[in-house]
Amino acid sequence: MSTLPEQPRPPYDFLSDPLIFVFLAIGAPITTMLGFLAGRQVFLLAMNTVVIFPFFALAVRRGRPLRAVGLTLAWGLFQTISVIVLTLAVPQQAESSIAQGIEYRAEMVQWIATGHSPENTLVLFLPAQARNFGLLAAASVLTGGLGGLFMIASLINYSGFYIAHLTAHATQPLLLVGVAWPIWSLTAIIGYVVCCVVLAEPLLRLDWRAPLRRLPLLVIGLSLVLLDAIFRLLAGPLWRALLQKATSLG
Repeated sequence: MSTLPEQPRPPYDFLSDPLIFVFLAIGAPITTMLGFLAGRQVFLLAMNTVVIFPFFALAVRRGRPLRAVGLTLAWGLFQTISVIVLTLAVPQQAESSIAQGIEYRAEMVQWIATGHSPENTLVLFLPAQARNFGLLAAASVLTGGLGGLFMIASLINYSGFYIAHLTAHATQPLLLVGVAWPIWSLTAIIGYVVCCVVLAEPLLRLDWRAPLRRLPLLVIGLSLVLLDAIFRLLAGPLWRALLQKATSLG
């Protein structure tokens, strides 16, 4: 009686292993807590970045930019949750450890209450946005994405710090879950991550023409960054009204 030949197993793909997400989910709160205990802003960002960079770099080196984007966004989600929870638990340590946290929170609370703040005034915001993107692009090219991830971690941390403040003043928690993080900030972070991946490739793969081959992906990233300003203009008033309804800050 003949038997069917055994089908060869597909080769193990480390980057597709679900355990990576477990590591990111555990690493984000541990490194954030260590950063809070140290009370050093740069140390916190360095610890946070160390969690994702090895997987980011490996995916980019293997020519899998979409995997690098997906893993980085998953880390961003875990990092956001970690900052929110730990800020609520140990607010004083968070205030001293998160760069720009107090300033960003003050600007956003002012915007919710009055409708005015530098963060949501386009004539003030656009030059700052252009400067920040230029710094992120340069850092990503020169450091193989490490500097870009450092900046993204900073953005995630001070946004999470502000969301923790909203959570502490929530009157309609379910509504707040949907509107705590403005849609323009989400699109900007996704755009930054995509651009960071593409611009990290020349150094990590020693291929300085790589961004040209990834031009469609780079265009998507840039478009998402530009949508930040468009969403602020079009969705800002509605978002502010929803935040006033969801919290006691209005």
